[in-house]
Amino acid sequence: MQTVTPDTADLIGRFISDVTPNVIATMLNWPAPRETRSAEAETPGTFHLNAVTGSIGFCGHLTGTLFFSMSSAQASEMAGALLCSPIAADSHECLDVVGELTNMIAGGLKTRLSNHGVSTVMTIPSIVRGPAIQVTGQEVAFMVEREFTIGSSPAGARVIMIGKLGDE
Repeated sequence: MQTVTPDTADLIGRFISDVTPNVIATMLNWPAPRETRSAEAETPGTFHLNAVTGSIGFCGHLTGTLFFSMSSAQASEMAGALLCSPIAADSHECLDVVGELTNMIAGGLKTRLSNHGVSTVMTIPSIVRGPAIQVTGQEVAFMVEREFTIGSSPAGARVIMIGKLGDE
């Protein structure tokens, strides 16, 4: 197993920065999204989610949650691109697409972690919706956030990972 280092958040951040544009470009047949912001925190606090968020839990040597959070307009636009027809943001189809994209981003992260000796298991995707959702992690050692310009929306879609490795 990998030794936990101060670079854990940086490594996970680089993996997210690599995986997310590849998933969006491949699945939606769009140009790779541009990363607009990145942040790491060793003592994460409360943070807010956008209107539509997919989440996947990790357990094993990495314990935590990955969030893929976006505006309703972005969720609708991504679902429409994948399904080749207009899709309402509150439809089951739209939420399924958000869940699947979240699953693919988390799966790419899991593969890269495994290649570095970090064994994990993922949960199935869950979707949360709402205008003012706040998240506070308990016993969390790091938080990584990457924001991407995806589709025509000026608002950034965010991939956030909170968690801890091993016995942190």
